[in-house]
Amino acid sequence: MPSIPDDPFSLLPSQPLNVTARAELQLFGAGAELICLPDRAARSGVPGTRPAFQPNRADEIIRREAVWEAPGVALTPNRFPFADRHAVLWCTERRWHPSLAMLEVGFAIEDATAGTTIVNSVGAAASIARSHIHLIGERLPYLSQLRKADLEADVVGLRKTDLDGCQLERLASPFPVLAVGVRGPHANRARVVHRLLECRTTPAFNLIGSEGTAWLVPRSEVEVPAPHFPQALGGAEFWGRWCFDDRDTLEKSTAQALEQAVRLTGVSP
Repeated sequence: MPSIPDDPFSLLPSQPLNVTARAELQLFGAGAELICLPDRAARSGVPGTRPAFQPNRADEIIRREAVWEAPGVALTPNRFPFADRHAVLWCTERRWHPSLAMLEVGFAIEDATAGTTIVNSVGAAASIARSHIHLIGERLPYLSQLRKADLEADVVGLRKTDLDGCQLERLASPFPVLAVGVRGPHANRARVVHRLLECRTTPAFNLIGSEGTAWLVPRSEVEVPAPHFPQALGGAEFWGRWCFDDRDTLEKSTAQALEQAVRLTGVSP
């Protein structure tokens, strides 16, 4: 694995987060935050409105904006952040899903910076098809507050020897959808998650890594669970930060509506 910067977020230009409203709700027994980020309404290729084909700007973004590169990966700012310290780690190969090398680098940065990694796929809130990892220089308590249960390897298509020293768990009731957790050192964690991605049968997925655990969430065919949540539901929301484009919608949201949005976008445990 390449040597990573001590503080990759220090390589980014200053980009204050424009939050115009905040709220908190209890979802499935844990505290989630709601924030309004009106600047994100200007994103192109927003899921739910885009055509079947559109130009993929990943190569152009990497060429113009990369602040650090290593074999197979490139780091850029996030033009539409949902956190104060927020970068994007791109796969420089033309592929939809994270490579093993990319996951290793992302998880290493996550651990070294006490941060978070988030992956959205096509069909699960990604606005650009090229595989990329959101690197965030903070952690939220939401996932750690949810109930957990042990999980056997064969339930998710793995053998015990595939676990590479990692432990498997899942989010337990009252969380209503399948979320598989992989806990272990960053390189081992990356190998197990890479195997799980090959074992899944749902095209769309989210991946959220924090505090030494990577949570893989297989997705249903529902990407935008309107009217319960009017935008594509992605890894940020499973992380515990619900991002809204307008203040009025945020202020009208209820715990019941957002919990139903999660039920619709995940698969049964």
